[in-house]
Amino acid sequence: ARPGLALRDPADDPSFQYLPATAIRAWRSTRADARTESAETDAARQRAIVGVLAELGLPMAVGTETFAGANLWGAAVHDEIAQLADAGLSPLAVLRAAT
Repeated sequence: ARPGLALRDPADDPSFQYLPATAIRAWRSTRADARTESAETDAARQRAIVGVLAELGLPMAVGTETFAGANLWGAAVHDEIAQLADAGLSPLAVLRAAT
């Protein structure tokens, strides 16, 4: 599984090169407030919830905010697609959610 955005380092993620410096500073301040253990626990809980919702047959849709907290435009959509797959959705279900 790809680590959640809150756990990434801008120096190691090519997605950050497309953000203005002000957005990176805002992201870093958000990240500094998040504890790594808490972020990992939250991500695991979210994957479990999405997996249960998928098993129940609820429709899902990929959609991200622009710069809400720690979302990177464009890259956040790719992250969300990967996270749906990590939560156990089939490739077809992920494709349906993303289109």
